[in-house]
Amino acid sequence: MAKQDRSGLTRQAIIEGAARVFEKKGYDGTSLADVIAEAHVTKGALYFHFESKRDLANAVITLQHGRSITPAQDHLGTDARGLEAVIHLSQHMARQLVDDPIVRAGSRLTLETGTF
Repeated sequence: MAKQDRSGLTRQAIIEGAARVFEKKGYDGTSLADVIAEAHVTKGALYFHFESKRDLANAVITLQHGRSITPAQDHLGTDARGLEAVIHLSQHMARQLVDDPIVRAGSRLTLETGTF
């Protein structure tokens, strides 16, 4: 496996681990030590990819926004209109909140942005 591929996988593991911890503990309750333990990475690996807890939280939020916005943009290209479109998008968001820890964590962090 190439070094660049490994680096990308490590970064993704850190974001996913951080999302699981942020989801449970929120921004203030999460320490970088918690993220390191959850993601099974070294402190050096975490700091190679992220300068701070704030930087890591912003990465989770950015990924969550992408995952939430992309389906809405895709849906704009269909012929569903009005209430039907709102219902489909609401169902999709509900599924994401149930199935995707990054979406849950990003949503929580977005609500907590006043704390960081």
